[in-house]
Amino acid sequence: MSKLVEILAFLGAMRDYSYIDRLSTALNETSVYEALKDAVRAYLSLCPPDGSGWAEYKDKRYECPKVAGDELEREVEDVLKAVKGRSGADIVRYSRELAMRAYAAIPKVRVEAKQAESKAG
Repeated sequence: MSKLVEILAFLGAMRDYSYIDRLSTALNETSVYEALKDAVRAYLSLCPPDGSGWAEYKDKRYECPKVAGDELEREVEDVLKAVKGRSGADIVRYSRELAMRAYAAIPKVRVEAKQAESKAG
């Protein structure tokens, strides 16, 4: 699960808390799945396929989590197995714990001020 938490924290560091918030309010398997699917899609649209590099937003750069595709797929499957067939209370407890781990990991995301571009005349 740690790579999913890193992805959620990365998005949270960019001030996009919507994925973590949706996960923390997930009441059933489908809600958990949809929140994670959308978070992974956002991560993949911002970061290179190999997971290296930086994403820029406004005046800052955010280091992309290094996540192998098969590792991410395995973690998503683990989460889905963990919630499948569980009661609503168990799913809420599980999804909120995952969300809290993501919030706690936000300060660990490496953020730098974007360098001002020089204009050659």
